[in-house]
Amino acid sequence: MPNTPSFSTLYLITGTSRGIGQALVRQLISQPQNLVVGFSRTASPEVEKHPNWLFRQTNLDAPTQSLDIFIKTLHQLLGQEWSRIVFIQNAGKLEPIGNAGTLFPEAIRSNLTVNLVSPILLADAFVSATRELAIQKQLLFISTGAARKGSPGWGCYAAAKAGIDRFASCMEAEQAKSVHPIRTSALAPGVVDTDMQAFIRDQSPEVFPGVDRFISLKNEGRLWSTDETATKIIRCLESTDFGKEAITDLRVLYPD
Repeated sequence: MPNTPSFSTLYLITGTSRGIGQALVRQLISQPQNLVVGFSRTASPEVEKHPNWLFRQTNLDAPTQSLDIFIKTLHQLLGQEWSRIVFIQNAGKLEPIGNAGTLFPEAIRSNLTVNLVSPILLADAFVSATRELAIQKQLLFISTGAARKGSPGWGCYAAAKAGIDRFASCMEAEQAKSVHPIRTSALAPGVVDTDMQAFIRDQSPEVFPGVDRFISLKNEGRLWSTDETATKIIRCLESTDFGKEAITDLRVLYPD
């Protein structure tokens, strides 16, 4: 455990080993006031020994275990007086891709656990643990545009993220009545150049009819980089407008 009194802002981030999560970590640990805690299945060697970084190995497909690790970490850290706490629920799982009638029950269970069940469990624990803290508190769910319109082959992922969108909107209404509210939003980041996008482009048109669009976006250089996306997410979190709308889209907020 680092010398936490030297920090004033606490960031808790799931899914930090690659993609957007890893880019967020790189940028946030560069600020001396930030302590960044990552919850992920694997560590990130590039930041392993950074003084502003803590890693907690966590598998959201094991919800009871991941919840226990998250709660213990919160209890260790909330003894310090923080001026701001930010919880970014970034971890996600796309698989299985395929139409209803071709999926396997275990794959469905795993997708819904990682994308919906565990995030709600962690959000509930976060609200409970920080309820009495009269400081700036933010909860950001990384959602997807797929949650907001139907797309063949993405039923599990879209359904789980749509559930997160609705949970965020309920939290927004609940927190509006709280004495010490948590500003909450579910944010679609747009199409980002990540390993998930590479996986999508490898799918056959029979499994995912929309694959040609994603191949074109890559070939035409129209994907945002993870660093560019992370910069805009941080900008969103630092805006006074954060949390005024529960369901948002990064491409609408910052189109350039």
